[in-house]
Amino acid sequence: MLFLLLIAFFFCIDFYLKNLIEVTSNEELPKSLLHGHIELRRLHNKGLAGGRLKKSPRIATLISGICLLIVSLSMLPILFKKGRYLAKLAISMILGGAFGNFFDRLGRGYVVDYISFPKAKLKAIRNYVYNLADLLIFIGSGILLLKELFAKD
Repeated sequence: MLFLLLIAFFFCIDFYLKNLIEVTSNEELPKSLLHGHIELRRLHNKGLAGGRLKKSPRIATLISGICLLIVSLSMLPILFKKGRYLAKLAISMILGGAFGNFFDRLGRGYVVDYISFPKAKLKAIRNYVYNLADLLIFIGSGILLLKELFAKD
C-alpha cells in the first residue's frame, strides 16, 4: 500500500510542477539556476520522447498508453510481494512518472517539459528538455537495471 501511495505522490508532485510552469509568465522563462547548469523553460511536447511522432499526437498517446498498460501489468504485482523494497521504490518512480506524462497527453494533448541542462557534457542530454516525470522514469529504470546487474542470486 505504501508504494501505491508513493506512485500517487510522484504523480502529484509532477502534476503540480507542470501546472506551475504552465501559469508562469513568458517574461519569467527561461530562468537560469545553479549558475546556468539548469534552466527552467516551457516546452509543449505533442510527441514521444525527443519529439518523435509530434505530428501524430494521437498515435503518440496510443503508443504511450499501451506501454503504460504493459509496464503497469508487469510491475504492479511486485508491489504486493514481501521485501524487494529497492525494486518497489524504482517501480513507484517509473509508474508515477509514466502516469504523469500519460495524464498530460490525455488532458492537455501534450506533455509539459521544463527542465534543461544547457551545460551538460553530453550533447544527448544538453539538447533535450525534460520534466520530473521523465527524470523519475530514468532514475527508476537505472535503479532497476543496477539492481539486476548486481543482484546476488
